[in-house]
Formats: sequence, structure tokens, C-alpha cells
Amino acid sequence: MSKIFDWHIVPEDSLSDHRKISFALQQDKRPSIKRWNVRKTDWDTYQSELDMHMRVWLGSVHTPADIERELDKVNSAIIQSYKTACPARKCSGRKKVP
Repeated sequence: MSKIFDWHIVPEDSLSDHRKISFALQQDKRPSIKRWNVRKTDWDTYQSELDMHMRVWLGSVHTPADIERELDKVNSAIIQSYKTACPARKCSGRKKVP
């Protein structure tokens, strides 16, 4: 985050033997945080998406490299299905005070 510091002496009279100094700090906006709420997941959508992805899974496994390739496909199918069934939402990062 870049901060800009700007200050200047205020010309108005403060009725004191000291001068007023005014300053301002500016800061870039923080990037929004995306989170998933597992309790709001549409599990029917998840199951149908996962079934759709796994139907086209026709890999053959003969070597350790084949196992890794097929595991990557399964992991990708699970993650894509979950992101479809439970879209991420932005969080402000502020804590709510009761």
C-alpha cells in the first residue's frame, strides 16, 4: 500500500502563540477478499456438476504419471463443481460490532 503524506501550515489565527499544522494521509483501497460460505452451498447443483465432469473421465492408468494426471483431473472436477455450486462473495474485512 502506498501512503501519501501531505502537510501545510494553516494561515488562520489560532489565538495562540503556536501555528496550526494540518496534515492528511491517503492510502490505497485494500483489495477485497473473496470467501465461500459452505453452509450456503447448493449440494444438488454440486452433485450434478460433479457427475457431469466425471462422466467424461475415460483415463487409463498404467504408470505413476498416469495416476498423477488422473488425480489432477479429479481434483479439478471437484473444485470446479464446488465453485459452481457455491459462488464466492466479497467480504469487506470489517468486523461487525454488536
